[in-house]
Amino acid sequence: MDPKISVIFPVGKSEEYLKYLRPAIESILGQSLTDFEFLIIEDGVSPQVEAIIDSYRDERIKIIKLPMNMGASAARNAGLLMVRAPYIAMMDSDDVAMPNRFARQYTWMESHPEVTVCGSNFIKMFVDGQQMPMRYPETDGAIKSRLLIVDSAIHNPTTMIRAEFVRKYHLQYDANFPRDQDYRFFVEMMRNGGAFYCLQEELLLYRPYVLI
Repeated sequence: MDPKISVIFPVGKSEEYLKYLRPAIESILGQSLTDFEFLIIEDGVSPQVEAIIDSYRDERIKIIKLPMNMGASAARNAGLLMVRAPYIAMMDSDDVAMPNRFARQYTWMESHPEVTVCGSNFIKMFVDGQQMPMRYPETDGAIKSRLLIVDSAIHNPTTMIRAEFVRKYHLQYDANFPRDQDYRFFVEMMRNGGAFYCLQEELLLYRPYVLI
């Protein structure tokens, strides 16, 4: 039987993430909703990173090895090709998902079949220990209006996405752009008629890349 959720979790070559990798993995394995597959995409990782990943013995984990470091977009796209579940949960390898994240989003998506993507608010964690709650637009109209003028209308690592929609429109992250790939991904989704929603609760602890 296919799982309810496919988690896409790219891991890059940077060893700066070593101290954050275990908390990120364990936040997924500790979800209250347990019926998922955990797609860890090794994007040219170091032996130290590989050893951390290999230390977990959980049948839900599926490791995808890229032949070289190809970047986060290529890694996410490799994960998209392997998805078996009706829902895709995006996750970065230095963030921490709240224990009820999958349960909240799965339940909400099941009861709102018209919605393509469900994100959430989150807490930004800085290296000095400070935390900042981040609020994003809630409704489809508000999210789309913001997508038209800025690049942060919905936060990629918080999202749960209908896999059928991604397959139908052959959606991928654009690997030709080093930044803002998720913005382009969501704009393409909007152009194809996708509907958005953001749960107004904090379901992720997010570490800004530029501060790591």
